[in-house]
Amino acid sequence: MSVLWLILGVIFITAVLSICFVYFVVRPRVMGRVETGSLVLGQELHGREPLRSAPANCEGISDPERLHLKGIGALGLTDQALVFGHGQSQGSVIIPLASIDSVEVLKSVEILAKKVRRPNPVLVVNWTNQGQSQKTIAWSVDDPTQWVAAIEQAKGDLHA
Repeated sequence: MSVLWLILGVIFITAVLSICFVYFVVRPRVMGRVETGSLVLGQELHGREPLRSAPANCEGISDPERLHLKGIGALGLTDQALVFGHGQSQGSVIIPLASIDSVEVLKSVEILAKKVRRPNPVLVVNWTNQGQSQKTIAWSVDDPTQWVAAIEQAKGDLHA
């Protein structure tokens, strides 16, 4: 019986230590990256208030020069562009609304010959850059369908 209590005690202590590690180590790091991404987003917007903003995780980007932007940051939508500020490299990507070809919600997308699969749907944006080449980027955000609606509405207001 004492062996059973010993095993249960070890399991309990392991669970408590895991929870403490996530709460006191992982959570502050993630929050720091979101805050840094928000600061980068604020710099790119020059103090203007975005129409919509949220923490986001860049799951992949088809531009080889911007591969460092994969990871946690902040996504913002303005009346002119979709802007992502990366939380670690402090880099950003600005996608003018007029250059967006499609916006969709998918569970898997192929970017640079790699299949990105997620259990939750991701926001996928396809656009044509200034060099007239097609680019794709995917973000994990809360409620990507609302982001699609907001982007489509902002694009409609841009053309109106």
